[in-house]
Amino acid sequence: MTEPATAADSTSREVRHARGLLLAALVLLFLLVAGTPIAKALIEHQVRAATGREFSIGELSLSPGLVRHTVEGRDVRLGNADWATAPTLAEAGRVQIEWIPWRLLLGQVVITAVQLDQPVLSLERDADLRANWRFSDEPVQDPLPERFPEIETLWVRQGRLHLLEAQEKRRTDLSVDVQSGEPTAPGRLPPLLIEGGGDYRGNPFVIEGRIGSPLHLVDTDPDQRYWIDLSAEAGATRARASGGLRSVLQLQDFELDFSIAGADMAELYPLLRLAIPETAAYDLTGRLGRTDRTWHYREVTGTVGRSDLAGDVSVETGGERTRLVADLVSRKLDLDDLAGFIGGKPQAADPRDGRLFPDSVYDTEKLRSMDAQVSLVAHSLSAPPLPFESLDARLVLENGDLRLDPLDFGFAGGHIDGAVHLDARQDPMLADIDMKARGLQLPRMLPDAEAAKSQGSLGGQLRLQGRGSSVAGVMATASGEAGIAMGPGRISNYLMELVGLDIAEMIKFKLGKDKEVPVHCGYADFAVEGGVMTSRALAFDTSDTLVLGEGQVDLREERLDIVLRPRPKDFSPFSLRSPLQLSGPLADPDIRPQGGPLLLRGAAVAALYAIAPPAALLGLVETGPGGESDCGPKAD
Repeated sequence: MTEPATAADSTSREVRHARGLLLAALVLLFLLVAGTPIAKALIEHQVRAATGREFSIGELSLSPGLVRHTVEGRDVRLGNADWATAPTLAEAGRVQIEWIPWRLLLGQVVITAVQLDQPVLSLERDADLRANWRFSDEPVQDPLPERFPEIETLWVRQGRLHLLEAQEKRRTDLSVDVQSGEPTAPGRLPPLLIEGGGDYRGNPFVIEGRIGSPLHLVDTDPDQRYWIDLSAEAGATRARASGGLRSVLQLQDFELDFSIAGADMAELYPLLRLAIPETAAYDLTGRLGRTDRTWHYREVTGTVGRSDLAGDVSVETGGERTRLVADLVSRKLDLDDLAGFIGGKPQAADPRDGRLFPDSVYDTEKLRSMDAQVSLVAHSLSAPPLPFESLDARLVLENGDLRLDPLDFGFAGGHIDGAVHLDARQDPMLADIDMKARGLQLPRMLPDAEAAKSQGSLGGQLRLQGRGSSVAGVMATASGEAGIAMGPGRISNYLMELVGLDIAEMIKFKLGKDKEVPVHCGYADFAVEGGVMTSRALAFDTSDTLVLGEGQVDLREERLDIVLRPRPKDFSPFSLRSPLQLSGPLADPDIRPQGGPLLLRGAAVAALYAIAPPAALLGLVETGPGGESDCGPKAD
């Protein structure tokens, strides 16, 4: 264990420091007496020995004064690493230093002014992450000396900073002009004004703004902040950071005002290595900070498309994969703005070529490149024409294994909830979907004049497994089961007469006042295999009409072929008993008489006397006020 420092140790350090200052004073006195040639040679030798690099001064002049001495060097050059592309690490057309020699007698090294004319600093890392500003392979324990000479003012004129990153995923080539600006107040140090750009990780990059004087970097006051105010653009992404850093060299324990905006969050991947799906345009503001290896973006507020968003975000670095953690809330969320999360395109107009399922390919390599834990609560969810109402979801992504659990949509007065599992550790991706619907209100699903006269509650379930690189691909290979059921309710008689094609009854209700017809039961149960849904049972029973059906839905081609056989229960001379053909694309199906007599199979005939949905669907049907459902075998 390290022994605590003693008074003797402190005294010893002060003695060594005093000796060092005395030696420096003697050296400076020697240089003034010996002349500039010897001084120039001595300085060049000392820098070469300390850095292991070539160092040269074109001309050196020493100008002693009564109060201040001035040292001026022209064409000053510090050589680069032998593997670097630029010939020098640093160079300057002129370096002028003013200092007060008599302060050495007080144990102080005081430099009143440093002026750099046309300085150029070329920083570079190669593909193996070797840095040209490192003069040895030994780890840097303390980047700054314990005692740094006091410098009162630094001026930079026509400077340039060049940054080059050669590693493929970090590839960067930036050039920035740097010069001193006017101090913001008397007695303050002049800031540095920067402006420039280039290429940052494959994107055009522009940066401008002001930063504090580099002299603040050696300030020993723990409360001193290094102030920055920078704006940057990379492609369509714009960001601004302003505030104070405790240590710009370490980038630790700080918080800045930070805003970021762009056309699509997916464009952040090459910049920040965050695998975010496509989104609508976004504009966010918050507080950016860092603790150890975790970046925090707190108190975030802003918009994504037409949606508002707020919460906290953090990004953990330094592990095998970057980890994103977010806790987000939205007062009003438009599902279209986040369509990329379900494989769609934000702000999509009409369905692609009349198709429903998004065919955008999931980038499984991106999904494997990071981990995530994200929760999102939307108090109001909009996705017209569907009656979505709210969202409560939690996403966990680990090494390409993505789970949405829970995934709870408020929908038509009820809920559609369950879980979705996407395994992107394999190509093509494997998807498991297990969702249930409960308490969906029929009037909210049919928001028109006829639906206003209807009532009832629906439930359903969807269990599918498929493999593909997109939503369309998964659905084309899906297997499992799907179903929907409705318990007791009421529906517009006109709608039922329309299904039954009872022309006389339709005319009567349209000329008079429409009535409501009690609904006994309705259900549709499908088996799914290889992307094709085949009906196992399909019926809708009211006091007016019984509708039976059978057929298939092809999820690969997104087409359906369903035959509906209406059985009006009242006699009318104009009632058409022909089956109805429901067919065409899922996005725009067509219904018309099939032609021919109504022929019922044995199972359909039996359904005339006993309407009984599958047990799994029956459990999702809400019963009427009496607690019993009309979905079940009828007594003779």
